[in-house]
Amino acid sequence: MLKDADFKPFYTSGEDDEPSEFLFEGLVNSSRFDLGLGYFRSTGFSTLAIGFASFLKNGGSMRFIINDSLAEKDKSALLKGLQEESDKVYEEELLKDLTELTKTLTKRNQHFFNCLSWLISSGRLEMIAVAPKKNRVGIVHHKFGIFTDQEGDQAVFNGSLNFSQFALTKNVESIWCEYSWDAQGMANKRINEMIRLFENTWTGNSNSVRIIPLEDVKTSISNIFPKKTIKELVEEECDLAKEVIEFPGTSPEYKKKLAEIISRLKSESDVVLPPKPETEVLPNPKWRHQDEAVRIFITAERGVLNMATGTGKTRTSLRICKELIFKDAIETIVIACDGTDLLNQWYVELLKLVRSEGLRWAILRQYGDYHESEKFRNNPRFKILLSSRLQLHLSLQRLTPEAAQRTLLIHDEVHRLGSDGNRDRLAGLSNHIRYRLGLSATPEREYDAEGTSFILNHIGPVIFEFTLENAIRRGILAPFNYFPVPYALTATDKSRLQNIYKKKAALAKAGTPMLDEEFYNLIAHVYKTAEGKIPAFQGFIARNADMLEQCIIFVETKAYGERILDIVHQYHTDFHTYFGDDHAAVLKRFAQGDIECLLTCHRLSEGIDIQSLKNVILLSSSRTRLETIQRIGRCLRTDPNDPEKQANVIDFIRVTEKDDSVNTDGEREIFLQNLSTIRPENPLS
Repeated sequence: MLKDADFKPFYTSGEDDEPSEFLFEGLVNSSRFDLGLGYFRSTGFSTLAIGFASFLKNGGSMRFIINDSLAEKDKSALLKGLQEESDKVYEEELLKDLTELTKTLTKRNQHFFNCLSWLISSGRLEMIAVAPKKNRVGIVHHKFGIFTDQEGDQAVFNGSLNFSQFALTKNVESIWCEYSWDAQGMANKRINEMIRLFENTWTGNSNSVRIIPLEDVKTSISNIFPKKTIKELVEEECDLAKEVIEFPGTSPEYKKKLAEIISRLKSESDVVLPPKPETEVLPNPKWRHQDEAVRIFITAERGVLNMATGTGKTRTSLRICKELIFKDAIETIVIACDGTDLLNQWYVELLKLVRSEGLRWAILRQYGDYHESEKFRNNPRFKILLSSRLQLHLSLQRLTPEAAQRTLLIHDEVHRLGSDGNRDRLAGLSNHIRYRLGLSATPEREYDAEGTSFILNHIGPVIFEFTLENAIRRGILAPFNYFPVPYALTATDKSRLQNIYKKKAALAKAGTPMLDEEFYNLIAHVYKTAEGKIPAFQGFIARNADMLEQCIIFVETKAYGERILDIVHQYHTDFHTYFGDDHAAVLKRFAQGDIECLLTCHRLSEGIDIQSLKNVILLSSSRTRLETIQRIGRCLRTDPNDPEKQANVIDFIRVTEKDDSVNTDGEREIFLQNLSTIRPENPLS
C-alpha cells in the first residue's frame, strides 16, 4: 500500500531523493497510475522497468494523457495495440516471471514494442492525445500524476518531469508531492484539483484542450525530414523533436533551422544513435586485473582484494555481486564502510547496477540520516544493505545461519575493520556468512598485529594484489612528480616536544606511566602541526602558486588549516575548507571544478574519485604508509580530458638533527621518491 512507502514531500535531481525514486515507490505500492504528460516516450518504461514490472504483475492499470507528438516506433506500437485483441496466452507468458518481464521492459527491441502493444490491447494502458483548443497556441505541457492503491489512498505529484529516459536520468527535474492520508486544508484541495484536472481532460470537458485521435498524432521529425538522415542523427524518441515540427514551410531559413537543431541534438542528447563498430570492440587490456580478481574470489569465496586506489575496487566488487546473483548463489548483500561520502558514492553505483541489470533488489541504507536496517532485519532476501560499520552489528546479529549461507558481505577500506571498537562489536558475527570480501589498497594495519589478525579471521587472507606500481606502469593511474620541501622545527616546536617528555617522566615517577601509544601520538601531533612548516609552505607556494589549482591540502587540525588559508588567500581566491562541519555539497562543487583548492583533514583520505585533481600537498602525514598511499591516491586518477596528466605531490620533510631518533619523514621521502620515478609502459605488460 502507498502508506507503506517512505515518501518525501519534495524530490529533485542531484539530491538524495531523485524524482525517479518517487515514481518507483508509487508503482510498486499502487494499483492505478494516472499521468498527465508533456512528452511521452516509451523509454520511460525502460528507465523504471523494475517498478513497472512489479506494477503490472500486481494487476496495475494506467491512463496517460499525452500531447500530440510521438516517436514513430511508439506510435506504431500503440496503434497496433488498438487494432489487436488482447492475447491471453502472451499475457500469461509475459507476467509469469518478474525478471523476464523487467528485461522485456528494459531492452528496446521487438519484444519491448510487442509488450507496449499488449499494454494497449489488454486495457492495462489507456491513452488519449490532446492538443490546445483553436483559441490557444503552443503545446499541452501538463506534468502531473496520481497513484491510487487498493485502499483508495492517493499519492499525487506536480512538477517539471517528462516521461522519457533522457528526462528521468539526465535532466535536472523537481516535483512536489501530496499524500491523501496526510493531507489537510490546502494540501487536500491541491489533491482534489489535480484529480479534477485529470478527469476533465480525460472526459473531454477541459476548457483549454481538445482530444485528438492517436492516428492524427504527429511522429517526431520523420514526417518532414528524410528517414535516412534522421536515423543517422537522432532516435525518434528525442524530446526535442516537437520543436522541429512547429517550424513552418520549406524555406531556406527553415532548412537552416532544422540543421541547427539536428546539430544540437547530436552534441547534447544521449539518445543520438551511436555508430556501429566496424570491428568487434575488445576489452581494454589495462583492466584485465579485474577479471582475474573476480575469478579468484568466486573460487575462494573469502578474502581481501589488495588493489591500489583508483584501480577499480568498487567496480570489481560490483561485478562479483552481479556474477553471484546470476549464478543464484546469493539472496542478500551487505556492504559496510566508514564515512558518509564513501557510502553515498556506493549508493549511486548500486543504483546503476540494479537498474542496468533489471534486478528487483531493494537498496537499504543505515548511516547518517538513513535508518532503514529494520526493513532488512525483518526480511533480508533480495535486499542490499549499505551500512556504516558502527551500526553493522545490529543487522548481522539478526542474520540466520541459513540466510548467511546465501549472503555476500563486503567490507570496503577493510583496514579500518580491525579497530578495537569493531573487534568488540563484530566478533564472530560473520562466521556463517559464506561469501566475504574485503577491499583495500593497504589491508594490513601497520603496528597493529591484533587488528590485522581480526581482519584475516573476519574476512579472510589477501587473495589478490595489484599494487600502486603496477597501476602506474599499466597507465591506470597517472605518474607523479615529487617535491620534498625541507623544514626545521622552531623553538616553539621544540618546547612543545620537551613538555611531552617532561610529562612522560613525571607520570612515570608518580607510578602511572604514559602508554607508548599516547606518547607517540602526542609527539606525532607536534610534528604534524609544526610551526616550522608554515614559512616552508609560504616559500614553496610563492615560487609555485599554480600548484594551488586543482589541489587538495591535507592538514592535521582545523585551527592549523586556518593559518594555512591565510597564506593560500594571498595567491588564490578560489578555495574552500572541507572539515567535519562543512556540507558535503562542497565536495561536489570541487569535483565539478567550481572550487579550485580544497583544504581538509581526514574526510578525503579514502574512496573519493575526482579525476581532474592534479596536486596534493601533505602538510600532515602519518608514519603509516597506509595514509600516505590513500592521500596521494586522490590525485593519481587518470583524467580522460587530460590524457597526458602528471600529478604533483608536495611533501614536508623534517630536517634531521644530531639527537633525532628515526625520522619517519625521511622513510616516506625515500618511498615516494622511488614511486615518482615510475612511468607508464605497455598496457599488455
